[in-house]
Amino acid sequence: MKPDVVSFQGVNVKPGSFKFKNIDGSTDNVVNEYDKTIISHSSPRFFGGIGNNFKYKGLELSVFLNGQYGNEVFNESRYRLEGGAPLAYLNLTKDFWENRWTPENPTNRYGTFSVDTENTTASQVSSYYVEDASFLRLKTVTIGYRFPKKKLIWGVSDLKIYVTADNLYTWTKYSGFDPEVDSNVFLLQGFDRISYPRSRSAIAGVNITF
Repeated sequence: MKPDVVSFQGVNVKPGSFKFKNIDGSTDNVVNEYDKTIISHSSPRFFGGIGNNFKYKGLELSVFLNGQYGNEVFNESRYRLEGGAPLAYLNLTKDFWENRWTPENPTNRYGTFSVDTENTTASQVSSYYVEDASFLRLKTVTIGYRFPKKKLIWGVSDLKIYVTADNLYTWTKYSGFDPEVDSNVFLLQGFDRISYPRSRSAIAGVNITF
């Protein structure tokens, strides 16, 4: 190891290990509990939604978007699937395994992997697992057609057909399944415990009035 590399208290730092900043500026160049600091904010600076309805003759279009900006999420999915919880029985992503740091592949894309929890800095909570969770979601789109009354028969006074789609697309830089995470614990916001993503769905319907 190079002499200027910061060591981590209680961890055997080795080539491929994560590098940490010596925040308290200690002369021993050892990272410990005094180097901990706030690294994220789970509450968004802004959140909201916007929608509009458009009509042209018998055609109707309704669009609703929602989103948030300025919050960050601890992505536990990466922690578990990229060697942060280095236990032999946990799964790893194919991308991590094939592109992890090794002596033959000295990359900065991922750190090294070890099944020994005392032999890796990846198991430490750090800014590596914190991601921007800002997003804009195309939440709901409805397209419909209302038939002219003069074409209605059999006592029908109004007839409309429509298709509604939910969660069509999400613009985000977040690498997890869904930036709008839910840890299932009210006081634990901004923590992605491998949350199940919102499903994309579509329904069709007919409104008939006699």
